[in-house]
Amino acid sequence: GGITGSVSTYRWIIQQSGLAASFTAQVRFKVSEIPSHGIANASAITVYSRATPGSGAFTSLTTSYGNDTIVASVTGLSEFAFGSSSDPLPVQLATFTASASRLDALLRWSTATEVNNYGFEIQRRSTLTRADARGHDFTNEWKVVGFAQGAGTSASPREYSYVDAGLAPGRYAYRMKQIDNDGIFRFYSAAEIEIGLAPLELILGQNYPNPFNPITTIEFALPENGHAVLKVIDILGREVATLFSGEAEGGRYYQAAFEAKYLASGLYFSRLEFKNAYLIRKMVLAK
Repeated sequence: GGITGSVSTYRWIIQQSGLAASFTAQVRFKVSEIPSHGIANASAITVYSRATPGSGAFTSLTTSYGNDTIVASVTGLSEFAFGSSSDPLPVQLATFTASASRLDALLRWSTATEVNNYGFEIQRRSTLTRADARGHDFTNEWKVVGFAQGAGTSASPREYSYVDAGLAPGRYAYRMKQIDNDGIFRFYSAAEIEIGLAPLELILGQNYPNPFNPITTIEFALPENGHAVLKVIDILGREVATLFSGEAEGGRYYQAAFEAKYLASGLYFSRLEFKNAYLIRKMVLAK
């Protein structure tokens, strides 16, 4: 803590003995002899130190690079580690983006190099701290939502993607926890996106899948805030299920699941009611 950028999990502890006073010196690290160093650009590295090994904040040292050697000027000897704003150890992340598609979040990222990379744990949190119209409890705690296998050790660029599907409308942040094969991990910066934005109009989407057996999903949106009712009726006009009845925000997509395992095969209809308007779509239950 206490620095800009990331500090690697590599540590060098050098202790002095038999000297009464502190002194100024240079510490040299030969890059080619550091096992599995994964350094993409040694000239971008800064050496950090702290006086007490294992505790306290790191501070940056004057650092230079040349002839395969990283050189840091120190006063006294202590614990040292590499770091930089470009995260040179052990996975060099090139890009990380998040985009919204209706109620899904699409994450894409790429690496320039990887060393000993087991994979990426994808984590999500809501940036809201309230409950939405449907009772979803938004908190700011990070939750694990997926995992992408890493490339191990690679000197070539790698592309990754992950889809976080079926989210409630709202604003979310995503970050990645990169994990080495030996269990050491580090976090990469979060990206925020708005999920569920829709045109300001009354929308009732076609259920998916269709035909279905026994569960299908129905999507809808409203032109403005208000009370909405989403029902399923049979071919005789009888109501067989109420999927949503309550207040909803305009300009956001909502989803509702319909399970029909106790109903007979045939033609059914989804019906969205809002104020004095309604929309209807056909659905086919095929058992």
